[in-house]
Amino acid sequence: MSRVLMYGTVVPITIQLLKFLLDRWMPDAEIAALIGRSDAYLSLHRSEGLGLTIMDAMAHSVPVVATGYGGCTDYLEDAGAYAVDHELVTTPGTAWPYGGHVMADPDIDHAARLLRQIRERPEEAAVRGALGREVMATRYSRSQFTARVIG
Repeated sequence: MSRVLMYGTVVPITIQLLKFLLDRWMPDAEIAALIGRSDAYLSLHRSEGLGLTIMDAMAHSVPVVATGYGGCTDYLEDAGAYAVDHELVTTPGTAWPYGGHVMADPDIDHAARLLRQIRERPEEAAVRGALGREVMATRYSRSQFTARVIG
């Protein structure tokens, strides 16, 4: 089982989005089922490291819309994700613990347009989702990752 805290954000566009908050232990299979039932995965982050939840969505062939900034950019484009435009901003010095750091400020309108595109062009989104699954399986699977780390 994994502990999960997920928060879905409603973006004011014409497609139906689900807003939810989960704060409970969930078995991995339940998490996989939740991700697998999604039409898209949205990650409007300011600075993402590896992006495990993004990778999970891709591994389930779910089209991903994510801020094009941070460690996840190592695979977003190759995996067919929809990268959200952003502006780099410096956080105020009082914004503990991130004060004075450069982070992305994602373009919400651009994200909404990309989500509409997924809704309006489901065939294209399915192709991108399949590409994401392929990239995750061939380059980021446990065995592939282990081989690269261990050599």
